Amino acid sequence: MEGLLPDLEVVRKDFPILSRTTPDGRPLVYLDSANTSQKPQVVIDAMVDHLERHNANVARAMHLLGAEATEAFEGGRDKVASFIGASERDEVIFTKNASEALNLVANTLALPGPRQVGPGDVVVTTEMEHHSNIVPWQMLTQRTGADLRWFTFDDQGLLDLSQVDELITERTKVVTFTWVSNMLGTINPVAELTRRAHEVPSRWSARRTPGCPTSSRPAPRRSSSPSGSALPSTTSPPSTWRRCTGTSRPSRRTRSTACPACPA
Repeated sequence: MEGLLPDLEVVRKDFPILSRTTPDGRPLVYLDSANTSQKPQVVIDAMVDHLERHNANVARAMHLLGAEATEAFEGGRDKVASFIGASERDEVIFTKNASEALNLVANTLALPGPRQVGPGDVVVTTEMEHHSNIVPWQMLTQRTGADLRWFTFDDQGLLDLSQVDELITERTKVVTFTWVSNMLGTINPVAELTRRAHEVPSRWSARRTPGCPTSSRPAPRRSSSPSGSALPSTTSPPSTWRRCTGTSRPSRRTRSTACPACPA
């Protein structure tokens, strides 16, 4: 394809769907990966292999196929933990999608306990969020009486960080933001926002999209919810990462739920 990146054809060959043409005979060009990504052949082959050879109920089938499916499932958890730099595999919690992961975090913060968000507390997000990182916090603040506040962005699509001292204060309990905006393509200053959030007793949650190097280790008291639909993997394989500070760990049969030793 003339005028495009020199290695683009090599990349395109990894994705079978890109070998088709449009009704007018042009090569298919797909630019909606932030919504739903296409799958490379290696992922399609892995999915077919599982369905043809290893399909069974994970962690609840006491036979050969069940053992193989469970081993592959838990092996996936190890790979995710390594990919995001989690210190322990049990910090990775599989969910149906990033929306469920964010709702899990928000709903947990509504529960009675020392970490409960309530009247007088502040939740801070941004105006460039996907709705999955807006609605859970709207519902949380409505249920608990907390205030919801917003970072705005300028004409260049960049967050207005001049508001940071006004928005992130001793009253701020949650700072939640996208790493890469699927609305604007903006890459937000994660390190700066995280550093500022940790200067007050807040917890934060970042909804991120792939393509940026990531490490969970440097920042305690946080959760991160990757968007599975934007990964070149199965349709919805996301997880939420939550640093575990307790001494007990989930059992093999309950690792898809939150660790009971972790504060909300």
